[in-house]
Amino acid sequence: MKKALKVIVAIIIMGTLMLSLASCSSSPSQQSQSGGKKQATINVFHAGSLSLPFKDMKEAFEKTHPNITVKLSAAGSKALAQKILTLYNQGQPLPEIYASADYSLISDLIMQKGLADFNILFARNSIVIAYTEDSRYADEITGDNWYEILSRKDVRMGRSDPEQDPCGYRSVLVMQLAEKYYNKPGLYRTLKDHPGTVIKPKEVDLIADLETGNIDYFWIYESVARQHHFKYITLPEKINLSSLKHADFYKTASLTLKKPDGSEYTVFGKPIVYGITLIKGSPASDAAKEFLKFVLTNGLSILEKNGQPAISPPQYIGNVPNFLKDPLKPANP
Repeated sequence: MKKALKVIVAIIIMGTLMLSLASCSSSPSQQSQSGGKKQATINVFHAGSLSLPFKDMKEAFEKTHPNITVKLSAAGSKALAQKILTLYNQGQPLPEIYASADYSLISDLIMQKGLADFNILFARNSIVIAYTEDSRYADEITGDNWYEILSRKDVRMGRSDPEQDPCGYRSVLVMQLAEKYYNKPGLYRTLKDHPGTVIKPKEVDLIADLETGNIDYFWIYESVARQHHFKYITLPEKINLSSLKHADFYKTASLTLKKPDGSEYTVFGKPIVYGITLIKGSPASDAAKEFLKFVLTNGLSILEKNGQPAISPPQYIGNVPNFLKDPLKPANP
């Protein structure tokens, strides 16, 4: 009897040891499923000009948040706003975050539709003219004669589509301002309707055209020109849409565009300000809050490293949730 009891005790001890060893040898993924944080994927729609800084932000964020995967989708900011509205109307899943090169697209399209409660202004930029050493007249062009060079019939230049991308309509607005600034009647039409113009959906689509020589110059944000190490012409502050002090002059330029429903609206020249928001009703809201807070804190230095001026502290419009209020202040764009 005593011998049988010893055997039973030995079996129990062996079983306990085996369970303990099995627990210690379980894989990290098994452990995270049982006791770790739940995995989440967030979808971020962002302006094409934010591609490099957001790629860097994604990599830095995922290192400290291994349970969250950030999926980036870049396009023209207006095209993305239209896509969000289309997805909503079709009852399809929405992205968690939308970052626009023009903050007013968030206020005028996304918030107006009730798909966001706030709009955070977090970055600035300016319009420049990028080129390479192989561009026609690269050895002649300067900040004083750029409009004469671009007016030449054999020059090929690119810009993005105003109906899809803020850089596209901003480029056209700069052309209008240049005609007034330099007092050159007809310059706007000469540049806008130049026969050698290549138009693409978003500004970064023209990078390959410049690198391969398909175009000689293109209208682009300074941050993108710097990120890709292009030569570029810095335009006068009074027309490059970079300065708050020239906002009144910027407003003298305007362009008529179409809304997603086909109706027309007018955009006016104004300082370039980027906006970002959380989309209401998106599936991974808690994880999205973590990434948004990262963008507005650590992400600002990543913007600066990529040649894009950050607004620090960021400013907000609308009803900002409490978890964001600390690093922000009310906007006065």
